[in-house]
Amino acid sequence: MDKKIMCVDDEEDILIMLEELFKTEGYKAQGTTDCDEALKLIESERIPVVFTDLRMPVMDGMELCKRVKKFGFPTRVFAISAYVDFYSLEQMVEAGFESHFPKPFNMEAVLAECRRAFEQLEAEPG
Repeated sequence: MDKKIMCVDDEEDILIMLEELFKTEGYKAQGTTDCDEALKLIESERIPVVFTDLRMPVMDGMELCKRVKKFGFPTRVFAISAYVDFYSLEQMVEAGFESHFPKPFNMEAVLAECRRAFEQLEAEPG
Protein backbone atom coordinates (compact mmCIF):
# COMPACT_ATOMS: atom_id res chain seq x y z
CA MET A 1 0.00 0.00 0.00
CA ASP A 2 1.26 3.44 -0.90
CA LYS A 3 1.49 5.46 2.28
CA LYS A 4 -0.19 8.54 0.85
CA ILE A 5 -1.53 11.32 3.05
CA MET A 6 -3.63 14.34 2.13
CA CYS A 7 -3.42 17.43 4.34
CA VAL A 8 -6.11 20.10 4.02
CA ASP A 9 -5.92 23.44 5.82
CA ASP A 10 -6.55 27.05 4.90
CA GLU A 11 -3.28 28.04 6.59
CA GLU A 12 -0.27 27.49 4.32
CA ASP A 13 2.20 27.32 7.23
CA ILE A 14 0.25 24.45 8.83
CA LEU A 15 0.22 22.58 5.51
CA ILE A 16 3.97 22.98 5.11
CA MET A 17 4.57 21.79 8.68
CA LEU A 18 2.34 18.72 8.24
CA GLU A 19 3.79 17.80 4.85
CA GLU A 20 7.35 18.01 6.20
CA LEU A 21 6.44 16.05 9.33
CA PHE A 22 4.98 13.19 7.32
CA LYS A 23 7.66 13.23 4.63
CA THR A 24 10.44 12.92 7.21
CA GLU A 25 8.72 9.72 8.37
CA GLY A 26 8.64 8.29 4.83
CA TYR A 27 5.04 9.09 3.90
CA LYS A 28 3.96 10.57 0.56
CA ALA A 29 2.25 13.70 1.85
CA GLN A 30 0.65 16.45 -0.14
CA GLY A 31 -1.38 19.40 0.95
CA THR A 32 -3.90 21.87 -0.35
CA THR A 33 -5.97 24.79 0.87
CA ASP A 34 -8.77 23.87 -1.56
CA CYS A 35 -11.29 21.23 -0.41
CA ASP A 36 -12.55 20.58 -3.95
CA GLU A 37 -9.00 19.92 -5.13
CA ALA A 38 -8.45 17.67 -2.11
CA LEU A 39 -11.58 15.64 -2.92
CA LYS A 40 -10.51 15.15 -6.53
CA LEU A 41 -7.04 13.97 -5.51
CA ILE A 42 -8.29 11.74 -2.70
CA GLU A 43 -10.69 10.01 -5.07
CA SER A 44 -8.44 9.74 -8.12
CA GLU A 45 -5.34 8.65 -6.19
CA ARG A 46 -7.27 6.70 -3.53
CA ILE A 47 -5.43 8.49 -0.74
CA PRO A 48 -6.11 6.44 2.40
CA VAL A 49 -5.26 8.93 5.17
CA VAL A 50 -6.50 12.52 5.44
CA PHE A 51 -5.75 15.22 7.99
CA THR A 52 -8.00 18.26 7.75
CA ASP A 53 -8.78 21.50 9.48
CA LEU A 54 -12.39 21.93 10.56
CA ARG A 55 -13.06 25.63 9.98
CA MET A 56 -12.22 26.68 6.45
CA PRO A 57 -13.87 28.96 3.91
CA VAL A 58 -16.20 27.46 1.28
CA MET A 59 -16.30 23.91 2.74
CA ASP A 60 -15.58 22.94 6.33
CA GLY A 61 -13.75 19.81 7.45
CA MET A 62 -16.98 18.13 8.59
CA GLU A 63 -18.39 18.28 5.05
CA LEU A 64 -15.05 17.23 3.56
CA CYS A 65 -14.96 14.17 5.82
CA LYS A 66 -18.53 13.18 4.91
CA ARG A 67 -17.76 13.42 1.20
CA VAL A 68 -14.52 11.44 1.52
CA LYS A 69 -16.37 8.63 3.30
CA LYS A 70 -18.86 8.43 0.41
CA PHE A 71 -16.09 7.39 -2.01
CA GLY A 72 -16.47 3.85 -0.73
CA PHE A 73 -12.84 2.86 -0.27
CA PRO A 74 -11.15 2.59 3.14
CA THR A 75 -10.05 6.02 4.31
CA ARG A 76 -9.05 7.30 7.73
CA VAL A 77 -9.85 10.98 8.32
CA PHE A 78 -8.50 13.04 11.21
CA ALA A 79 -9.31 16.59 12.30
CA ILE A 80 -6.59 19.04 13.29
CA SER A 81 -8.17 22.28 14.39
CA ALA A 82 -8.30 25.02 16.97
CA TYR A 83 -12.07 24.44 16.89
CA VAL A 84 -12.35 20.74 17.77
CA ASP A 85 -14.32 21.71 20.88
CA PHE A 86 -16.88 23.48 18.66
CA TYR A 87 -18.24 20.09 17.59
CA SER A 88 -19.39 17.29 19.88
CA LEU A 89 -17.62 13.94 19.78
CA GLU A 90 -20.89 12.45 18.51
CA GLN A 91 -20.96 14.89 15.57
CA MET A 92 -17.36 14.10 14.67
CA VAL A 93 -17.91 10.34 14.82
CA GLU A 94 -21.11 10.69 12.77
CA ALA A 95 -19.20 12.64 10.11
CA GLY A 96 -16.65 9.81 9.94
CA PHE A 97 -13.60 11.15 11.78
CA GLU A 98 -11.30 8.61 13.38
CA SER A 99 -9.91 11.09 15.88
CA HIS A 100 -9.07 14.75 16.35
CA PHE A 101 -6.18 16.91 17.49
CA PRO A 102 -6.46 20.44 18.88
CA LYS A 103 -4.11 23.11 17.54
CA PRO A 104 -1.39 23.51 18.53
CA PHE A 105 -1.05 19.76 18.04
CA ASN A 106 1.40 17.25 19.43
CA MET A 107 3.43 16.01 16.47
CA GLU A 108 4.25 12.67 18.08
CA ALA A 109 0.56 12.00 18.77
CA VAL A 110 -0.30 12.82 15.14
CA LEU A 111 2.43 10.49 13.87
CA ALA A 112 1.30 7.71 16.23
CA GLU A 113 -2.27 7.95 14.91
CA CYS A 114 -0.99 8.02 11.35
CA ARG A 115 1.04 4.84 11.91
CA ARG A 116 -1.97 3.19 13.57
CA ALA A 117 -4.22 4.18 10.64
CA PHE A 118 -1.90 2.56 8.08
CA GLU A 119 -1.56 -0.56 10.25
CA GLN A 120 -5.36 -0.87 10.38
CA LEU A 121 -5.71 -0.30 6.64
CA GLU A 122 -3.07 -2.93 5.85
CA ALA A 123 -4.79 -5.44 8.15
CA GLU A 124 -8.16 -5.03 6.40
CA PRO A 125 -9.07 -7.73 3.89
CA GLY A 126 -9.13 -6.89 0.20
